Amino acid sequence: MDKEIDFAKNLNTVTHIPVRILNRPGELCYQTKPAEQLPVFKSQDPEYQLLLRTSKNAITDIVPIRDRFQRTYLSMTSTNAITLLGPFLTDMDHKPSIDTIFDTSALSPANPSTIRNLYEELPMLTKKEITAIGNLMKTLINQPIKTAHLSEPRIVPINYPHSIHENIYHDDQQVIESRYREQDQMLAAIASGNLSLVHKHVKLYGHALDVFKYRIPNNPVRSMKNIMFAFNTLCRIAVKSTGVLPIHQHLISEKFSIAIEKQTTVRGLRRLIQEMAVAYCKLAMVTTEMQYSPLIQRVISLIHLNRKVTLSNLADSVGTTPAYLSRKFKSETGSLFTQYLIDLRITKAKELLRNSDLHISEIAYVTGFDEVANFSRAFRKQNGVSPSSYRNQHD
Repeated sequence: MDKEIDFAKNLNTVTHIPVRILNRPGELCYQTKPAEQLPVFKSQDPEYQLLLRTSKNAITDIVPIRDRFQRTYLSMTSTNAITLLGPFLTDMDHKPSIDTIFDTSALSPANPSTIRNLYEELPMLTKKEITAIGNLMKTLINQPIKTAHLSEPRIVPINYPHSIHENIYHDDQQVIESRYREQDQMLAAIASGNLSLVHKHVKLYGHALDVFKYRIPNNPVRSMKNIMFAFNTLCRIAVKSTGVLPIHQHLISEKFSIAIEKQTTVRGLRRLIQEMAVAYCKLAMVTTEMQYSPLIQRVISLIHLNRKVTLSNLADSVGTTPAYLSRKFKSETGSLFTQYLIDLRITKAKELLRNSDLHISEIAYVTGFDEVANFSRAFRKQNGVSPSSYRNQHD
């Protein structure tokens, strides 16, 4: 087993992903990191049974396994052991949100933010990266490990002509000024809730960022990510001035921070600029147009955090009666509580239909509907088509 343990250590060093070594009966013999705080395979789990079945595959076959928590592992069988690399997430297909994972896997953590953070720290791998790691696993297990002796690196100073800096400044001065001008105008449009102005300035702002792609030499994606993180913060500050609730500021800022880091191309980051600007603008628009009382603001925050709430539950949470809350909600929002809740559920359902492979019945449950028939009826009434037809139109 010493060879397999050395293999696990080297594989973890290269990939920075946890590696476990199990014997052929499936007993844990070694792991490179402490046990995860998220649930791992147990002997009664279907994923564990699948793992044992893969141990009967040909030696060095690489088998991907996905558990019910939407995490992926790579399993490889050698002569004496089973190697399990993971968990990680994959972008090979659309994944449901963390909230969806909570619902579909029956996770009920005492501290949801802790579980959420654990998921967000998992690496996101592309199909190409997964294939490369699989090839590396096959190579390492079949080759004897040899210790490499590295000499001290030589530092060669590079002297740049002073004129280079002058030329860069001269050539890009107008672009730099344009970038900050467009940024200020777009942030003003976001804060005012003016979508048409946001769409106008976001294209100009995207082009103005070109000169900053090479702030980190040979790494335009990292450069763009740094700029996008700063832009995310500026957008959050812009909507804060309109009275957006802190919980909403936090949720949208967290969402885009994760999306930025998971992008692997400059093109993908460009698309995020518009998505981010529009989302922040809509948030400001709702807050600016409808200044709710503290009671209703609290109720709306609770609805967004849990789409399965009832009027009675909410009334208890905010210390009032269902009848009073119903009247107050209608007078301030212009919408009946039940209709507002249905609209929110249908909006989330449309997102899942477009961006996940969950079954229709699962989407109905995740978005707060007790019966699939009720979900389908409400969806058709609002959109004119059934959920399955809507999904087909957006494939």
